[in-house]
Amino acid sequence: MLPFKKVKSWQNIIGVEGPTSYKLNGKDEWILLVDYFGAGGYSPYSIKDFSNPEYTKLAVGTYSLPSKPRHGTVMNITAEEYKSIISAYGELTGD
Repeated sequence: MLPFKKVKSWQNIIGVEGPTSYKLNGKDEWILLVDYFGAGGYSPYSIKDFSNPEYTKLAVGTYSLPSKPRHGTVMNITAEEYKSIISAYGELTGD
């Protein structure tokens, strides 16, 4: 295991909870979602290189979330699993 290393981009971040992280399908990129519980709700941060652990906050408009996401997690699924879910429950039609 590598030694602990402070992540400079997180040193001044306060007021967050409920983090969850997942790898983007087909990319060497991970997303960390944190909940700014005081204001703003969930915000996504991207990281591509864990040997240089600096996260980049994604710009509004480059991602979409439900209108009021709550604590939860993200699960990676295959295209086949996605098709099966849509077949069983239909397309998402709103928040």
